[in-house]
Amino acid sequence: MSWGVPSPFRFLRAVPRGLAALPSYVARRHVSRPGGRPEQEVRTYYLLPTQWSLHFVMTEREWQNFKERVKGAIPDWARCPLCPKRCKATDLDEIWEYDHQDRVKRFSGAQFICRGCHWLKSPTWRMETWTKAAEGRLPAPSEPPHIIDCLGWTEEQVEALRRRDLEEHGLQRQQLAHIQVEVQAGEAIVRPWEVDLTLLGQYGYSAQEIAELESRMRDLAWRRLLGR
Repeated sequence: MSWGVPSPFRFLRAVPRGLAALPSYVARRHVSRPGGRPEQEVRTYYLLPTQWSLHFVMTEREWQNFKERVKGAIPDWARCPLCPKRCKATDLDEIWEYDHQDRVKRFSGAQFICRGCHWLKSPTWRMETWTKAAEGRLPAPSEPPHIIDCLGWTEEQVEALRRRDLEEHGLQRQQLAHIQVEVQAGEAIVRPWEVDLTLLGQYGYSAQEIAELESRMRDLAWRRLLGR
């Protein structure tokens, strides 16, 4: 289906979308059943949690330190590299690559971007906006939104993005509900993706510090999957 949504940034294609997790069926195994009954096939779903990044595992002090390290690595950090007007960059943006074959979320760098580009790049933030708008809780804008004023989208294209986000969110919720039924019936198990933070070394992090942050990310992934 074509939504007529422009892709001026590669992140609209590269970043997984959804509010809960992205399941991918990848493996099967057989387990013995009690009483000599036939073996049961058990499916394994590998899920990619959302809100699963360094921002959610670092302390406030660690996050501020990370921001200073990124500033030191980017001379022109104060201007957004993603938008035509080079707006003021206020938000630290983590850049990730998604290895779907090996199911690894891999850190590849960081940059400062403006709030408008950060909104466009963040599926959960966009969904929050669409939900508030549908419920009448979104304040009337005092000026055209960044996606129109700076990035040049039309209102029709923004509406197409909204419809795409809502449809994909609904489909993912249905898929996750189906997986939950299978898990409760003993027909499937779930596992989170792996994480690779090796390239944090470019910002001066030691191997020990990277290993500690990877451990926190794995713990957070399981908490996301278990709803904690």
